[in-house]
Amino acid sequence: MTKLKVFVAQDGQATIVCPQCGSARRVDALSIVQHNKNVRVRCACGHSFRVSFEIRKTYRKSTFIFGEYQKKTKESNIPFRQMIVLDISQHGCRFQTPLAHDLQVGDLVRLEIPLTDARRSLVKATAEVRRIDGKNVGVAFVDFDSGCEKALSFFLLP
Repeated sequence: MTKLKVFVAQDGQATIVCPQCGSARRVDALSIVQHNKNVRVRCACGHSFRVSFEIRKTYRKSTFIFGEYQKKTKESNIPFRQMIVLDISQHGCRFQTPLAHDLQVGDLVRLEIPLTDARRSLVKATAEVRRIDGKNVGVAFVDFDSGCEKALSFFLLP
């Protein structure tokens, strides 16, 4: 069965589009999400599919940027390792490691992300690991080096 990801707007409304016929319906997603984040929907055309509501406070931009991360520990000689930033927002990012890693939820990591903007800005930040799914790691930014937060804000502009 098809699972469709639907983003919820700031007003709590979401637009569900049937993947079969293209019919669209606007719904109050906040009242639905209170009961269940994943729901089953049946369109007027008879097609049935699952919908997953995605609620975010800030815009998340899809990327494919090569960067580096370093696990913060008491040892100062841990080398930086390669990563691919898959998406990024003002509050965090999701990256993939080409090799197996030893990161755990709650670990602090040092990130260096060269943005693809006109200035070729380099974002240097400390982040906390919030989610791990195999080689995919989700982090929340804790601290930015001077000027990096502003550069990221400009990069995220549509």
